[in-house]
Amino acid sequence: GFLLGVLMLGASVGLAAITGIDLQKVVDNPPGEAGLGTSMLLALAGVFIVLPAWLVQGGAEEVFSRGFLLPIFGVRYGTPVAILVTSLFFLTIHLFNDNLSPLALFNLALFGVFACLYALYEGSLWGVCALHGSWNWAQGNLFGLSVSGSGAGSSLVSLQLSGPDWWAGGAFGPEGGLVVTLVLVISCLWILLASRRRNRADL
Repeated sequence: GFLLGVLMLGASVGLAAITGIDLQKVVDNPPGEAGLGTSMLLALAGVFIVLPAWLVQGGAEEVFSRGFLLPIFGVRYGTPVAILVTSLFFLTIHLFNDNLSPLALFNLALFGVFACLYALYEGSLWGVCALHGSWNWAQGNLFGLSVSGSGAGSSLVSLQLSGPDWWAGGAFGPEGGLVVTLVLVISCLWILLASRRRNRADL
């Protein structure tokens, strides 16, 4: 789950790069110094220090959304309704984020759908908790992009995505653009296909 979150966010950044990507800052060695410079070591320390916080924050949202709401509504109203309700709840808790747009709202709900499908496929919360945390961490602290409209502190690399906001996400970050929509749609289809194959294998 952790690796999948990083790969999905990386794929989103890669798609955004199709329209151009400006590398504002890369943390590197001070002039004249060999090996890892102080700036690199400090950046690496800052990047990894915040990782546990992202895992706790993402995990807490998943425990309530996919660990509590999903099974409760699933038992009472069925899985499709449970996925819809859980995804709308996930959207709602982000309504007051900065730089929100209609596409960003849609992507938040779509992430909720994917998280539900992934949790159901795995049959546990460990993977989706790790995925949620690593997605935010990679977005904010590896690539230096806004995380759902907010800054994330120190980052290893600071990128500025160029291109129209509807594609790259603008001030909200990649989650506000069509790049994330495409990655999430493909990811949902992949999970559905994998679930179908596993069900056929069990017959």
